[in-house]
Amino acid sequence: MVKIIYSLISILLLLKNTFELKARCFLIPDNDSGVSGLVEFDQESADKPVDIKVKIYGATSIHGFHIHEFGNIQGGCMSTGGHFNPTNMTHGGPEDSVRHNGDLGNLEAHKKAIIYEYKDKVISLFGKTPIFGKACVIHALRDDLGRGEGQSKINGNAGARTACGVVQEHNPLKSIMFGSVIVIIGISLLIYYFFFRKEDGDTLTRNEEPEKVY
Repeated sequence: MVKIIYSLISILLLLKNTFELKARCFLIPDNDSGVSGLVEFDQESADKPVDIKVKIYGATSIHGFHIHEFGNIQGGCMSTGGHFNPTNMTHGGPEDSVRHNGDLGNLEAHKKAIIYEYKDKVISLFGKTPIFGKACVIHALRDDLGRGEGQSKINGNAGARTACGVVQEHNPLKSIMFGSVIVIIGISLLIYYFFFRKEDGDTLTRNEEPEKVY
């Protein structure tokens, strides 16, 4: 029974690193910008790119889009800090070899909405630097992708922050699966405790009787 429980725990730990991960980020407007929306992230495994689906409303032109380092929006979008940059690179575009992890380029609005889907090979939902707990930020201006002057190599001169939100894991199927494994482990422990475990100091099985002494 103990070996079975250990096997279930090992399977659970293995699945933790291989199961498809999903996340989403609800964008709320900052400074009455009127910009809001939803960003969804989906990654099949650690060696696959992240699928990004964007639905943003209230946008009017081309806007810089980044992952920022802090998932703190209590003080507005300025509380999210700078771009997520665990490798200490300079700012660039999403296709550049030198870029922040959080550099996701520009999104273009059509009829005050951005409906867009694309992939990114640098950000990840797995590993040591996942984007969970970080922030999505939409900027007021176009990102110059590190090719301009001034703050270009830091933030792409993308201007004010018009909307932001926190990246949170969203994977109902995974939650159900892990919950089921935990329940199985719990039931197994109870069965072992009540039906198979001998009491301390008891060397007899339940069907044995003590030998009579005459």
